[in-house]
Amino acid sequence: MRRRGFILLIGSAAVAWPVIGLRSQWGKIFHLGILTNTRSFEVEEFLKGLRDHGYVEGQNLIVEYRFSEGYGERWPKLASELVAFRVDAIFVLTTPTALAAKHATNEIPIIISTALEPVGAGLAANLAHPGGNVTGMSLMAPELGGKHLSLFKEAIPSLHRVAVLWNAANPAFTNVRQDVNEVARSIGLTLVSQPVREPEDFTAAFAALAESRPDGSLSSSMPLWANTSPRSQSSRRANTFPSSPPSARALASAG
Repeated sequence: MRRRGFILLIGSAAVAWPVIGLRSQWGKIFHLGILTNTRSFEVEEFLKGLRDHGYVEGQNLIVEYRFSEGYGERWPKLASELVAFRVDAIFVLTTPTALAAKHATNEIPIIISTALEPVGAGLAANLAHPGGNVTGMSLMAPELGGKHLSLFKEAIPSLHRVAVLWNAANPAFTNVRQDVNEVARSIGLTLVSQPVREPEDFTAAFAALAESRPDGSLSSSMPLWANTSPRSQSSRRANTFPSSPPSARALASAG
């Protein structure tokens, strides 16, 4: 396959599930589809990795961008658009995006930067032999959510009631939520769960959190953080209780 070298390079850049030998295909222009919420830090780092290996946008690489801006219902249409462009590969960041792309094509390779439990989510048959057309780095660690909560409790021993924001549009978070609930019971914390699906949901979620009067809030990792509106960001800042975001980068990108 003429595009094989490009696909294998992308897979290796993402610390992929098993791939074999790398063959360069100099002289060919490759087409990459990027299907994400925004042109995020992760997207820029991925493109930088490709440049480091000789694939430069505008030279031997054409990139088709499709951004959902945090609206999950847009994934199927955007994925279908990339398939219609006949791109050589599709790069995604989250499990719901990968599932939408996988539904749109069973031929074009799909690269996911970090798949949360890909086997359980239906992205791979198993990690040794994933099968299908999805590859990427696997994060088999639902217990990290519970660890996050434990560290939050260690940092603030006075915590008793914790609000938890979670991405209801991502089925991969089911096991994470179960682990967080178990850890909460084991360390004597009461959880107040607030699901969000779209950027606009944050305003109502933070308002509900304020009414529940928690001692702090915990957020699961979700790209929606980068798409919260100024009003939602103001609502979050107005709350005086401690908050533990999914990452420092997520907090910074959300303002």
